[in-house]
Amino acid sequence: MSKYYNKLMKYVEDGGNVIVQYNTSSRVGPVSQKIGPYDFEISRTRVTDENAAVKFLRPEHPVLNFPNKITSNDFRGWIQERSIYHASNWDKEKFEPISR
Repeated sequence: MSKYYNKLMKYVEDGGNVIVQYNTSSRVGPVSQKIGPYDFEISRTRVTDENAAVKFLRPEHPVLNFPNKITSNDFRGWIQERSIYHASNWDKEKFEPISR
């Protein structure tokens, strides 16, 4: 991502959305590339209960509705971690959570 980081951040600055998923810090160290427009850390936190409810904080958010609608039904039948490597120490005014 580092080769295109500035172009992606210009896209975000102009109103675009960039979704980055499944990055992890390891016991060796944290993610070495900046992957968002603002600083945050990646924790080792995980939810392992396969039946844990997914709560959408912003069900009307475009990321949950386009190009495909995502609902709690999409999480039925998952057989491993419900959620893993959560963001931590993030700016609550600059990032917008849509689920928990």
